[in-house]
Amino acid sequence: MNRTEKMRATTTEMGSLDWFTSRAFASLKPISRYDDHTIWDYTDSACLWGPGSAEAYAKLQDRSSYGAHVTDPETKFITSKASEIVKKLPGQLIYVDLGPGTAEKEKPILEEMQRQGKDIIYVPVDINKNILDAASSRYTKLGVTSIPIQSTFEELDVSSYLRSKINDFDGRSMFVSLGLTFINYRPEVALEMLRRIMGKGGYAFITAELQEGVNIEEIKAAYSDPIVQDFIQLKLNLLGIKDTDIQNTVLTNDVLISYILKTVPEQLQAKGVSPGDEILTIRTYRHPLKRLREFMDETFETDYFLDNVATNKFAAVLLHELR
Repeated sequence: MNRTEKMRATTTEMGSLDWFTSRAFASLKPISRYDDHTIWDYTDSACLWGPGSAEAYAKLQDRSSYGAHVTDPETKFITSKASEIVKKLPGQLIYVDLGPGTAEKEKPILEEMQRQGKDIIYVPVDINKNILDAASSRYTKLGVTSIPIQSTFEELDVSSYLRSKINDFDGRSMFVSLGLTFINYRPEVALEMLRRIMGKGGYAFITAELQEGVNIEEIKAAYSDPIVQDFIQLKLNLLGIKDTDIQNTVLTNDVLISYILKTVPEQLQAKGVSPGDEILTIRTYRHPLKRLREFMDETFETDYFLDNVATNKFAAVLLHELR
């Protein structure tokens, strides 16, 4: 995003349709050019959470095969490990929840923090205000102080924002939860972002689907579910792409989801997009456990919490700065 595009994005209200539309066009970049077509990168995850996405995501969780094959098993896994994870944490915490979604996956950890007597301030962070308000309200009803922040993760300056709002800020440790959203980032990008947000003495938490435990055909079927495709269509709408503009959907074994266009909206033509071009909307990463350790163990103190040892479908990792 160049300086002009950044200025245009910041002059509209954050989280509004204009804001999302501006960000969508600014994020679209050519990544591979061939004689007969170009592949465009449109993987900016913030653009998934525009108007209508909160309702579509809730439907996705409740009624799609994605919920059955990804979200539900992950929630069950985190619930089984919550007690072990929380025991590793200090008593006074600022719980920064990056992208709370429906907040159900975080609930086992937060409830375990309450059971173990942790003093928690809950800080949900999202660009979508409906998701933010719902997450904040859910935990306020459980008696937890909540301070929501509307921001992208990349632009989040949580310490500066909270220092004036929390009297004992310096006495608390950050616990920054990215969860399974980790697989949507290149690992080095996600880890640097977490290090910046958690600050000195802080903790971060991620979940990863492991390559050795994933049934890739099951995962591809989950992403192909019509309810999931309706959710992704909301992202394409920001560029003016209708389902009738799409010639074909491409879903690879690496779980890259892209769409080949047969017709191109006028605004996209101005960006240089042509019929036959491919729009890459989602990129995910599923690493083997050995590779995951290589990314993390040189940079952080780590605690690994593994799924069934025979399958290793999930790993949860608690990160802390090296001593």
